Amino acid sequence: MSFLKRLFAKDRRASEPKFENYRIKTGYTNVGHVPYASIEEFFALGATGATHDEAIWNLRREFEKRVACMKERGEPIPLPGSGKGRARFASNDEIEALRPLVDEFWTEILGTSYATSFVSNESRLSTWDHYLPGGRAELILKVKDRYGVDISPYYDEPIPTVLQRIRGASG
Repeated sequence: MSFLKRLFAKDRRASEPKFENYRIKTGYTNVGHVPYASIEEFFALGATGATHDEAIWNLRREFEKRVACMKERGEPIPLPGSGKGRARFASNDEIEALRPLVDEFWTEILGTSYATSFVSNESRLSTWDHYLPGGRAELILKVKDRYGVDISPYYDEPIPTVLQRIRGASG
């Protein structure tokens, strides 16, 4: 292997985040006094367990999932020692582009105001189906009654996708 190939291969390996390179914080939860472990550089990345060792084991799995998700989305991975992670909110431009349908949907289907909710392009209806006593089944039925569209096949897709299908089928 040429020098340049080895150099770039080394750089790729070095850029892979390693759980062991992050400082793990352990403690006990305020409620229940349960052992937990967390990594400060990642916003809200923590895990619990019966012991601190188990919490750290569970944290490693959560770390791997978070890193894989961040890579898939093209998000930067926090560097070890980079300080406290900050919350990032998903974009909501797709859902906003569906107004006034989104306002109508929130009022007529969910019985609440869209203005009181934060809905991103990645949000799912399952987050709001608890607004209805019958949950998912009632929500699907209300949409079918109001818009004449059965959303069952794509209920678990992002809300903008569901609303675009409703708009396309009823418009």
